[in-house]
Amino acid sequence: MVRKRVLFVLNAAGGGATQGIKEYLRYQRDIDAYLVLPTKPNPIQEEWISEFTKGYIVCEMPWWNLPNGMPWIYKKILHWKNNRKGKSGEKGAEIIANFIKKNAIDFVYTGSILIREGALAARKAGIKHFWHIKETFGENGRVKFVMRDDELQNFILNYSDRVICMTDYIRSFFNQNIDSPKLLVIHDGIDPKLFFGDSKEKRMAIREKYGIADDETLVGMVASLSSIWKNHKVFIKAAAILPRNKKFRFIAFGPEPKRSRNPIYNTGFKYYTGLKSLVINLGLQNNFIWAGFFDDIPALFQGLDVFIHPCETEPFGRVVIEAMAAGVPLIVPNSGGASEPVKELEIGFRFDPNNENDLAEKVMVVVEKGLERNFEKNKIILINSTYSLDAYVRNMNQLFE
Repeated sequence: MVRKRVLFVLNAAGGGATQGIKEYLRYQRDIDAYLVLPTKPNPIQEEWISEFTKGYIVCEMPWWNLPNGMPWIYKKILHWKNNRKGKSGEKGAEIIANFIKKNAIDFVYTGSILIREGALAARKAGIKHFWHIKETFGENGRVKFVMRDDELQNFILNYSDRVICMTDYIRSFFNQNIDSPKLLVIHDGIDPKLFFGDSKEKRMAIREKYGIADDETLVGMVASLSSIWKNHKVFIKAAAILPRNKKFRFIAFGPEPKRSRNPIYNTGFKYYTGLKSLVINLGLQNNFIWAGFFDDIPALFQGLDVFIHPCETEPFGRVVIEAMAAGVPLIVPNSGGASEPVKELEIGFRFDPNNENDLAEKVMVVVEKGLERNFEKNKIILINSTYSLDAYVRNMNQLFE
């Protein structure tokens, strides 16, 4: 059988949106993969790209959504300036179309709604295009555009042979009157075997690193500290409600945001400093750890006793299934994409969105019932679910047949 050539157009060489494709390319054996990236990858990224692909090009692909955290008038001006400078996607699409022709590409895959050059290039080249939507979008979503919602949805569908939504929650942002056979849901998957091994040793190491005693209950969150929508405040407020005599410690993982010289772009930094002030105002500073970036995900989760992901509008939440794979009790809101695996697989707990009292009650259920390290069966459940890496690779391969 002739191997198909697939061009993956990505909005970054790293990050959450790219991680799923990286895992797919690592394990798939059926296609020859090529990449288009907006910037040159760093040396670490070069390693996996050279190992799992046949080659890549760098092509400027400006995000065509309206930036968050900016006054509306600034967004309008920025959109107008980008179009005036020729950043409408056509320039990049032409470069990509030439790459398609040169390498006899069979299919184009775009990995984010934030970039459109892959869709435009596939149309120019006359080949099939698959658009993977990993963000909530439109008037009621986090990623907004100048286009009206109906115009945006028609554009996506018209320029795609299949539109892959990462969750049913993301699928819901398409007009419910749209019953297009082009729309389907494919969950990202993880390999639970990555979380096997000497969990006791990893647990001891990470707790020693942050000064956590064996008899202390470590409750953690993993999310960008510059992202308002991740809802750290609910986590912090719930921490303040929990009884102080229960030896709770709290930890937030995520790189520390830096102040920008341009105040327009300081929304994330202000959010982070506001979180730190909230911790102090609630008297939690002696029990709360800002852990920064931590790249050993299995070890990170092994150190926790309870994992909380309070974002009620999370499109998917890869950290949720990672917590499941690590066997850590997890608590998520009863809304958004993060709630789907918890509900579907009957693993973990769900709380009323934005309700710190209900969240604190769920933490106490875990502690009082002694469930902190009682979720090992999750790994087996994951292996046999649609959130496994095997299922993800199989579903992706079917697109390119």
